[in-house]
Parts: sequence; C-alpha cells; structure tokens
Amino acid sequence: MFNAMDYTSAFRIFENLDSRVPGTNGEYAALKYISKAYNSWDNLNIKDAKINLEKSYNIICRDCKIQKNYTLSSSEEKIKNQLNILAILEKLYFNKDKDKNIDELKPLEKIVEKILSKVEPYTGDIIKDVHYTVCLCRDFKLIQQAYTLLRENIINYACKKAGFDIWPIKDISNDKNPDQKCSLRQVIDSVLGSFCHEESINKLTDSEKQIRKKLKPFISKELSDLYRNIGDFRNDLNHGGYRQCPKEYKMFINKLDEFIEKSAILLNIKC
Repeated sequence: MFNAMDYTSAFRIFENLDSRVPGTNGEYAALKYISKAYNSWDNLNIKDAKINLEKSYNIICRDCKIQKNYTLSSSEEKIKNQLNILAILEKLYFNKDKDKNIDELKPLEKIVEKILSKVEPYTGDIIKDVHYTVCLCRDFKLIQQAYTLLRENIINYACKKAGFDIWPIKDISNDKNPDQKCSLRQVIDSVLGSFCHEESINKLTDSEKQIRKKLKPFISKELSDLYRNIGDFRNDLNHGGYRQCPKEYKMFINKLDEFIEKSAILLNIKC
C-alpha cells in the first residue's frame, strides 16, 4: 500500500491490526499514524500531517529505547527530517502571525510558490505523473533523465494494463540462467521488442512468452517501435556516443518533443 501510495487503505489496515493484534510494541500504531500523516500531506492538510507524524515519531523514539532490533528504528531520522519540513510549511502558510512571519521568509515564500506551481499538476496517477515529470525534465534540460523516464513509463503502462505490480518485490526465475533471477520489469523490457519484430518471439523463454500473452491486448506495434526508438536514443546518451553511428547532439532535444507527444497519444494521457 505504501509503495502504491494508497495511504488511506494502509491506514485502515494498520488501524485494524493495532486494535486486534496484541504485543506488537507500538509498530502498528506508528504505521497507522504514518499512513494518516502521509495521506494528509498528499491532500495538503499540513497541520494534520504534522500532528500524526509527531505521534508516530514519539512511538518510534520510545520503543527504540525499549527494545533492540526495532523494525522502524531505521525510519527515525527520516521522519525527523520530514517533521522539520512540515514545521517550515506550517509556519509559512498556517501561522496566526502569517503576515508578520512572511516578511521574514519572503525569499523562501517565492521559492516554495515556484515549487508548488510545479508539483500541483501531480494527480496520483502514476502514468500521467511520470509523463509530467518527463516534461519537467525536458524544461530543466535534464535530457538523459527524460529519455530514461519515457521508456520506464511504457513499462509502467504495460504493468498497469496487464494487472502487474509496477514495483515488483519478488524476483522471477531466469529460464536462460537458472542461477540468476530477474525482475518483472526486466522481463517486460525483453518482451516489448517482440511486438514490432514477431520473428523474435521464438527467442523468448517460456516465462517471457506467458507475460507476452498477457501484454498482447495492450501493446501495439507502434508502441513497441516507440519503446525501441527511445531506448536507442537513451543508449547513445548513456554510452557518451561511443557506439556505431552515434546521433548528433541536436537530435536528442529535437526528437524528445516528438517522443513525448507520441507517448501521450499511445499511453492515452490527457494532459
């Protein structure tokens, strides 16, 4: 639930566990408050986010001192830093003396407003949000990152359409090398090319063919071609041009807009 940023469902689960499972040393309670805090933060309810994150932080600090190998002990510093960020946001936007404080924080206010204007378009839809991030990378001249995210978002789309986990935890057995394992995303990367070159299907392993079968209703030849072309440009960047027939540097910026537009159409992204 946390990986999928579904904090509302996570809160319900941990609230239920906290009330029904005894002897967990506050772990479920801490996770319950973290879930509620992150959900509030996502909805820009800064005060509620800070209150619940403080509750979680206090439980973690208390239980870390009581028991060894406490599961959430590694999160203590991270949550402390997040509380500091929330404290700044609360002071900037929700303090009773806002007008007085804003004069002292005028430069920070402008920075925060610029940041907010960039993050406001995020919706929680992973496909649309990553696509928007690609546009930001282009605007900030982060060309290599834009190409990488464009390609990864096609895998996101494939996963979501076929009902796969976008963030797989378990590795998949590698039919080609039983001693090694690979992630679902690596398998999809291998499979996507077969939709524009069907002769390569025979080269797929049994596991890859099963995944291809699930992806087939959603992956067109055009999308497969786009994935391959983006990868070709991305590889030129990653290898610093040390490939056969490397592209001229102007092409990377010129083609990026075309790839972004095609991705929006083929992934059905309404910008």
